Formats: sequence, structure tokens, C-alpha cells
Amino acid sequence: MTIPAPRYAVNSYSTPHNSIFDDIEQIARTGGQAVGVWEGKFADGDDNRIADALQAHRLGTSFAVPAIHAILSIPFERPGLPKDLQQRTNLICASIERLARFRPQVIAIAPGTSGIADAPAGPVEDVVRALPQIADTAAEYGLEVGLELLAHLQEYHRWTQTRTTCSRDMASPS
Repeated sequence: MTIPAPRYAVNSYSTPHNSIFDDIEQIARTGGQAVGVWEGKFADGDDNRIADALQAHRLGTSFAVPAIHAILSIPFERPGLPKDLQQRTNLICASIERLARFRPQVIAIAPGTSGIADAPAGPVEDVVRALPQIADTAAEYGLEVGLELLAHLQEYHRWTQTRTTCSRDMASPS
């Protein structure tokens, strides 16, 4: 019995010293089928070159991560990024529009963290408020959004309960 070659992709965020072009070359050379692209590695005006490089190496895009991928700010992001919820949501949506041309399987975003050790996942209500705009933007381009959880597991339970309640409330006619 012959076992098919493994399929894999590499997250370009995990290779911080590489350029996106280094990532594409290395992943193709080692037999990868896709790149998880991070917009933070894109220079202005590089989108066509990146698309051409992916095509030349016959690589797809497994997922795409916006330059600002967290709805709420996170402790390890670049200084000077906006903290305002609507500004961050708008920037994520603009990134989705830019990243759509690469046809990723999913746009990867994160809720962000509160910065409070005892309650790291929050304010959850702000995340829930931002998600419809982000999901609608992705849907306009035929894309889906994946949510990376950055908080402790006990907070995930609280977040899931709040999300479920908010989803139920949004689905119920007023």
C-alpha cells in the first residue's frame, strides 16, 4: 500500500526572520502545498509580486492573518496601534479586502485580551459586537473567518456562554 505524500502548509508568522518571498520559496522547495500568509510581512505594492510568486511555485494560501488580527488589543502587538474597537474592526475589514485576492481557506483573527490577569478574555461583548461586521466583510469575498482563542481555557467557557447568549439574542426577532 502506498501512502500519499503528506500535505502541509507553513504559517509565515512562525518565520519572523524570513520575508514572505523567502517563505514561499522554502515552503515550495520542501514540498509544501500552501502558505499561511501574514499581512504584516507584506510591503506596500507587493501584492502582485506575492500572488505571482505563489502561482509560480504552485502554492495555495491555507489561511491569511491581517496585520492587526486581534479585535481587542493584545500585549505583544506593535506600539501605536489603535485601541478603539471600531478603528480596529475597520482595519481588520480592510485587511480582509486586501487578503481576499490570495483566496485563503480562512481569515484568521483573534478576540484579543483584556490585559487583566483574572479575566483575560474580554470585554467579550465588544468582541461579539465587532464579529458581524468582520464576518460580513469576509462573506462579501466568499471567505470564512476563523477565531483563534488567546485566553485561558476557563475564560473560553465564559466567552462561549456569552457568545451563545448574544447569538441567540441577535437571531431572535425583537
